[in-house]
Amino acid sequence: MATLPFTRRDQNTKKKLLLIKLEGLGDFIIFLPSLLKYREVFPGYEISLLVDNKINYEIANRYKGENVDNVILFDAKKFSKNIFYRFALSKKFYQMNFDTVINPIYYRRKISDFIVRATQATEKISFAGYEVEKLGRIFLLDPYTKLIRTPTTISNEFYRHKHLIEELAGKTFDDYSTTFPSKDSDIAGARKILSEYGIAQGAFVVIFPGAGRAVSKWPVDKFAKIAEHLVEHNFDVVICGSAMEKNLAEGILQHVDKSKMDHIFNLTAKTNIFSTAGIIRLAKFYIGNDSGPTHLAEAVGATVICPLGLGHFKEFYPSQDTEKNIVVSVKNMDCLNDAYACANGLTTGSPAPCVSNISTEAVINEIKKLI
Repeated sequence: MATLPFTRRDQNTKKKLLLIKLEGLGDFIIFLPSLLKYREVFPGYEISLLVDNKINYEIANRYKGENVDNVILFDAKKFSKNIFYRFALSKKFYQMNFDTVINPIYYRRKISDFIVRATQATEKISFAGYEVEKLGRIFLLDPYTKLIRTPTTISNEFYRHKHLIEELAGKTFDDYSTTFPSKDSDIAGARKILSEYGIAQGAFVVIFPGAGRAVSKWPVDKFAKIAEHLVEHNFDVVICGSAMEKNLAEGILQHVDKSKMDHIFNLTAKTNIFSTAGIIRLAKFYIGNDSGPTHLAEAVGATVICPLGLGHFKEFYPSQDTEKNIVVSVKNMDCLNDAYACANGLTTGSPAPCVSNISTEAVINEIKKLI
């Protein structure tokens, strides 16, 4: 747990800006191009970034110094459940004497609004957001001195962030693009891992079968068919993921023809975020659900194939290059942008029909174009 930079500002010290980013990996990666602009938009400010995700904390620390001054990690679950922890941390947020607090989250959370209230900042900024723009719930306006509305023509999260930072800057950014803080050591670490497993560099494909929600997970038996097809075309297959994806990886392996197992490598829980980024960069291409690692793959410049459900269709992925970031989806279903309401009534843990109905043939057709 990081120590909060607990100092009170006087007239001779810098003004203070707090950015609150309490979201998962994918959302955080989408936000990174904006993070690189805040120093320019708020020159002379001491910039602090608050996160509640350890992986995001590791990523953010690579920007420490040049783009942010302080990266603060806190326990959001404990903050929600433990009143004593909440009171103590809220008191510190107040005493840190921020001048400006920005909560750049379109789908705002009560916990981040609470933290905004806890500060004594004179300027409190956020998106008007989903609750206000789509549902008309204006009671959420209370903590903020300025809410920035997203034009109805903007429905992708990447461009929402671009709009917000440009509104704050009063200008457009022509150099605004996906990014990730890669280092040469990430590639070196990735090469070492690949060498240890005997995986030929450039002749393998990464599969990531996980996703933040079960409704977004393409079935493991279909990933297995894709893995078999790749092996038949002389590719090794590398399955990546955290410990949470171990069961999914094992599910893929259970469905794979045993004669092809020597060319499929399960690296779940054997890499960190940076070595994973390196492995993806060295791969021929990447296949994965709408998930954090898929946004990572896009950010590091990989060619990506994503079996994408219709619940938030193209709202989060892809961000920019639609030729390099390939979406495979079902057609002629009535659930477009229904927030996966089509999954209501399904067994817990099941994918939405608009995900499970994506055929392996459709994905293989895209693979054929690449190989």
